[in-house]
Amino acid sequence: METTPVVSSDHLTEEQLVDFLRAGEDRIPRETVDYCVSRGERMIWKLTDLCRDERSWTMGGSEFWTPVHATYILGAFEDSRALMGLLASLRWSARYGVDWVHEKLPSILGRIGRPALLPLKARIADSDAGELDRRTELQSIAAVAARHPIHQGEVLDFVRSVADNADEQESIRNAAASVLLDFVRPGDMKSVIASAIRQEWSDRPALFDVNDVEELFARGRQRLEAYSREWLDFYAPEAIEGRQRRWAEEAEDALWARGVEEEAIWVEEQRHRFLTKFEFTLGELDDDARGDAMWVAESLTEYMVDVESLAPWRCHRASVFSYLMDFFVRRVSLDDPGRIQAVPENLRRFVRFCADRDHVSAADLREAEDCIAAEREEFLAAAMDPERRQAARLVLEQMLAQGLDPRDPDAPPAPEAVSAVKERKTSRRIRPK
Repeated sequence: METTPVVSSDHLTEEQLVDFLRAGEDRIPRETVDYCVSRGERMIWKLTDLCRDERSWTMGGSEFWTPVHATYILGAFEDSRALMGLLASLRWSARYGVDWVHEKLPSILGRIGRPALLPLKARIADSDAGELDRRTELQSIAAVAARHPIHQGEVLDFVRSVADNADEQESIRNAAASVLLDFVRPGDMKSVIASAIRQEWSDRPALFDVNDVEELFARGRQRLEAYSREWLDFYAPEAIEGRQRRWAEEAEDALWARGVEEEAIWVEEQRHRFLTKFEFTLGELDDDARGDAMWVAESLTEYMVDVESLAPWRCHRASVFSYLMDFFVRRVSLDDPGRIQAVPENLRRFVRFCADRDHVSAADLREAEDCIAAEREEFLAAAMDPERRQAARLVLEQMLAQGLDPRDPDAPPAPEAVSAVKERKTSRRIRPK
């Protein structure tokens, strides 16, 4: 893994600092941000020029990160002089889909406070601007209200005028109503209810429904956490390390996908080599237990490589759940549990083996183990009981008929199948809630 660059001189020019940001990609440490802020106004204008230059937002490779750093560091000033650069970042990040920036800009602009209100209102009122621009600007003006309660009345009255404007785009009206719902101001309930009713007839996914509105207003508690995200966490050592692991995993996934597609010899060689290493760790088990452990490991790695096109050690929540459900579906389709009782514990053993060799992160290990523990009881009970196997088969058939993948941990339930399983008084959950 590449090391994190550091600023080693107090005599860098602003141009040299920008070059340093460009070369550091996403491994710049927090000390560099603080150093840039200490340079004051000259650094603000240098970063502003960078954010305003459209070409900055079209670069690939290491230069992709330069406007991201420029935006984050401008935000760290918490100064109205940075507003020009931040508004330019909003425009270009929305146009070029740089979600690293436009998702954090509401929190950044919220820190600036009142000076941001007038330009944000003008941009929101510009019906020719892009939808993502205007939605982000609504979120940004709401962040000002969230961080500066003295301005809440003024801001929310303006947002309500957008939500009530019949000549406004429906998506923008609903986005404005969603902001009002976060603040649950009693006088705004009528506008929010009207938006919820209109969304019932929309082709777009609803942001909220009438039940959400009634529940949140009855509770009367504002939901403002999303307006106070800490963007400078990007520079924390653990965040840098997590990103580097993520890029490495994505590169590995791409490599294995190509290898499987091309039927490369090294794919099976590496899978069997890894299984051999796993077998060496089973010396303390008796023959039956060792046989079960190797059988599950063989089955899992074959599934990971041949079906998921992943490395045999790429165990995380989604792949573990997908394997469990694939195995479960096959046993239910055969109406025979087979040796399914050996699967959960030995699956957990293999995932821990992968984690011990640093192929699985601590976070992925926790999620995979939680998934196995959550599914174990239902997984075994539904497979072992003949009546529950029949009910599970109906659930699976209904899911497939509706185009849902039973192996997807985030797939929504199939209502008809759930009702059928309820009628049989059996458990209806064969996947995470």
